[in-house]
Amino acid sequence: MPARFLALHGEKPPSGPYPHMQWVNVDHISWLEPRFSGIEPELHLHARLKVEGMPIIDSWIASVATRAEAETKWQEFLSFIEGESEPSESSGWGSRPSALGQ
Repeated sequence: MPARFLALHGEKPPSGPYPHMQWVNVDHISWLEPRFSGIEPELHLHARLKVEGMPIIDSWIASVATRAEAETKWQEFLSFIEGESEPSESSGWGSRPSALGQ
């Protein structure tokens, strides 16, 4: 199975045409939990995760209107991490860096 990579955006939603991203191989994630901030209708979902050899990272996943939407986004995120699905085009957090040529 080819490596799957996760785009980590930092604590704030990406902005501009070339947002800052850090790519990590999902096979190296050793710990993961959801974090929610804000209040409806402006909730923010973050992943707090530990990647082998790196400090704990808080990464923005999505901004949504309701807790139910946040839970759905979290489940989509977990499905990608666990190798059960591919992210949607609009997710912004999972894909393969094209520079790897795979």
